[in-house]
Amino acid sequence: MAFLISIKELIMFFAIMCILIYMLPAIIAGARSHKSYGSVAVVNIFLGWTFIGWIAALSMAFSSGATEPPQHPNSRCVLAPSVGDTEE
Repeated sequence: MAFLISIKELIMFFAIMCILIYMLPAIIAGARSHKSYGSVAVVNIFLGWTFIGWIAALSMAFSSGATEPPQHPNSRCVLAPSVGDTEE
């Protein structure tokens, strides 16, 4: 009876999945364009091996530190006229 997946492939699959789960806070912060992405990544890499450090990095990644998406350089910002502005 032949197996479809070898043990070596199974170990590689689980190793990659473990790395992705471990780096999940940094991946989420990067996907959200978090302004403190570097801090999230550092906490995740150096303290993520402790469950508390991983939870801290995950909560930092979901915090409201997301930056606004960049605007196109040719887009115009429409401002309301100020009080006292008159067009003649």
